[in-house]
Amino acid sequence: SAFEGCTKLVSVKLGVGLSVIGDRAFYGCTSLQTVKTTRTLTKIGSKAFYNCKKLKSYSIGKYVKSIGSYAFYNCKKIKKITLAESMEIVGKRAFYKCNSLKKVSIKSMKLIKVGSGAFKKCNKGLKFTVPAKKKKAYTIETSTST
Repeated sequence: SAFEGCTKLVSVKLGVGLSVIGDRAFYGCTSLQTVKTTRTLTKIGSKAFYNCKKLKSYSIGKYVKSIGSYAFYNCKKIKKITLAESMEIVGKRAFYKCNSLKKVSIKSMKLIKVGSGAFKKCNKGLKFTVPAKKKKAYTIETSTST
């Protein structure tokens, strides 16, 4: 909860060597628009960017293995997400209510779990791309209902 509730925070550049964005790190930072991450990041904690309504630019690093529950909940401006090769776990409701989210590109061959409702209440035209070898193994609920 390092920056929790900092409503005037607009941009963040994470330091080299940072491996974890902790739970609730930027919770309720309603003016946050951009976050620049590092190559060393491996985990995004639960509710890390919860209700960051203006967050529109976030690149999930290629070494991130897990995204916690509700991590990007109600991040209404995010349009595109790429889950890189090392991604293993996407927590429940991780991208819930990301109304502008139109494209999720899954590059990981190691995805073990996508939590319930991870992509619920996103853009109705939400499209997923997955590795050809994993099309049968990866099935994602895309319902927009509650």
